[in-house]
Amino acid sequence: MSGPKTIRKPTLLDLFLLITTMATWGLAFVAMKIVVPETGPYWLTAYRSLLGCLFVLPIALWIGFSWPKDWGTWSKILLISALMFSLPVVLISAAVEHLDAGVASLLMGTGPFLAILSGHFVAKDEKMTFAKVVAVVLGMAGILTIVGPEAVGNLGSANFYAQLTLIAASACYVTAGYTIRRIQMPFLPLTALCLLFGSMMMVPVSLILSGAPPISLTQNSLLWMLFLGVIASGLAFIVRFYLIQNIGYSMFALGVNMIPVFGVLMGALVLGEVITLKVALALAFVMSGIFIARWGS
Repeated sequence: MSGPKTIRKPTLLDLFLLITTMATWGLAFVAMKIVVPETGPYWLTAYRSLLGCLFVLPIALWIGFSWPKDWGTWSKILLISALMFSLPVVLISAAVEHLDAGVASLLMGTGPFLAILSGHFVAKDEKMTFAKVVAVVLGMAGILTIVGPEAVGNLGSANFYAQLTLIAASACYVTAGYTIRRIQMPFLPLTALCLLFGSMMMVPVSLILSGAPPISLTQNSLLWMLFLGVIASGLAFIVRFYLIQNIGYSMFALGVNMIPVFGVLMGALVLGEVITLKVALALAFVMSGIFIARWGS
């Protein structure tokens, strides 16, 4: 089998898709605030993965579905499914019970740094550059602007094992991202299969940790659940897999730090939460880093 597809410099369309996807996931945090009291975090993940699969699979079948032809590809798909849809959900759910939101945001913000560091060693075409380092620094500056400098002080006093757990969750996403690049398969069927196996993995996890599945949701929660499944999981993951295969995971990961910023913006629009000038400043930091990385490619 040939090696991973060579990535290219991000186009303006790629950047538009990246920013739109991160905005969608920012809105997803607002949706989860609404839905999770009725479903719990584990069944919510199982439901949205299944809905995402039900959205993507017919499209993949219509365009032309190709099954993996060797065990190596199947094993990578199973690994991606576990590292993207089940294991990090359990790790994050366990960790956030012992950490405040600011510390959690900072630690999850280590993902882009782990991505460019890992990419330097595991991918020949994703070497660390000065522009990428600047982008990561600006992304962390954006998160610090949101959570406040006191979050840094809380790093030392917070639960050490919970902090390690969140970093491990970030590492799961990074490992999954680079595994995607190693699969020679069209992104649509790959997305559909990962969502399918991800939902199948989450069912036993949810039964063990949360008991029987919730089957009665309010109309408002049901509508937001459809958004989480069809848009934030189905459509957004199509774009995610497409971008990772074409511009590389380290570049894609630089957008991750936009998610908490967009989350605050969407919370203000949908839930009426307070928004301040620092949110705009944080977004400027993160997006400046992304454009610096793009033009420095």
